[in-house]
Amino acid sequence: MSSDNEDDPMEMDEESADKRNQIQVSLTPSTSRLFRVYRTISSMLNKRGYMIPREYLNMTPVTFVGKFGMDPPREGLTMLVENSDDESDQLFVFFPGRRKSWCETNSNFGGANES
Repeated sequence: MSSDNEDDPMEMDEESADKRNQIQVSLTPSTSRLFRVYRTISSMLNKRGYMIPREYLNMTPVTFVGKFGMDPPREGLTMLVENSDDESDQLFVFFPGRRKSWCETNSNFGGANES
């Protein structure tokens, strides 16, 4: 039996998991949270029949930081998606810059739908 860890698939899986955890730990708390929210929203929309690019569904922390940066501006995370059954059924996902009450957010961004 070889003492080389490269031949042991379980060792490689543990190493891969450790590397993924190290990458996720290196994200700032706010970036990590935005990444998890973005990935979850993409998955939810995909399951509901909206057309989501494969790169969004398979996004890793590394690709998220590569696309949006370590401290991404929330405006850059905005998504406009279409339903696969009806292209006129579109959904606009945005990330407001600061916490607001729902009423304040709705009144500020409600006009964006009308243009």
